[in-house]
Amino acid sequence: MDYLSYLYTPQQMSGAASFQHSCRIGNWSEDMELKQARLKDFVAKKETGSLAVSKMQAKFAHHLQPVPITSKKDGALAFGDNVMVWNIHAESFLSTDLGDSETRPDGATHNSVTATKYKYPCARSAVVIARVAKDGFAEDDTALHYGQVFRLATCEPLGTPTYLHSSPFSPTMCSKFSRLQEATYSTTPDQYTLWKVLHVNPQERLESEGEAVPVRTAVVLCHVCTSSLLAATAVSYPNDFQIEHGDTEVAVKSYTTLAKGSMGSREHAFEGAQNHFVFVCDGAEEAA
Repeated sequence: MDYLSYLYTPQQMSGAASFQHSCRIGNWSEDMELKQARLKDFVAKKETGSLAVSKMQAKFAHHLQPVPITSKKDGALAFGDNVMVWNIHAESFLSTDLGDSETRPDGATHNSVTATKYKYPCARSAVVIARVAKDGFAEDDTALHYGQVFRLATCEPLGTPTYLHSSPFSPTMCSKFSRLQEATYSTTPDQYTLWKVLHVNPQERLESEGEAVPVRTAVVLCHVCTSSLLAATAVSYPNDFQIEHGDTEVAVKSYTTLAKGSMGSREHAFEGAQNHFVFVCDGAEEAA
């Protein structure tokens, strides 16, 4: 005789769903204790918020909490402004996900950077224009200028500020899916978190350097250490927000057109729409 027959009744071994511990057959007392133990475990996890669904609800509430952005329909961008950064190619805003992070050998925690189609200003998509010490401009000049070194930081409601970061490409240090130069948000404001705003027209970059950057104007963001441009790709980036918000990958690459040059010529073509960004202030939803 099978040893299982000593532990279970024929009804239980046959898997009949109509027989439970309430029928008082087989090991009904043990089954009842196990059911009560599972219920107690569920209640304890629910009270502490450790259920998977509770964790996800808390994460969405934290990342998608409304954040006021600077009201400025015209004029120049200024340091301290809360803005959203819109990419023309992806038709999405720069955003982050604190749950998609890792600690690197440099000692900093790096969070992912994606482009999201969620168009309302929230904690994960609002950024602050942060100033760098000794940037070559007067201290009382609070406007952001073309060619001026600055940082992009996450907003205060998201938690400890992190800064838009990129490091030189290597086989072990690149974006997850497109295998381009990686872009992340880093907790350490080092030299790899320095950026410059350049005029979208390459032929006007020399003349425009030093001028204030207007809002709602297409620009390109140049990484200071690698001289490459920030770009939003069409590569889908799977995360907790991807299904509803259509997140795509953000990397660092200059989408330029190869052309034969000539001595003394300044006939430079525009970079691709992947590199074109717009700083959006008041009425961010209108950009979408």
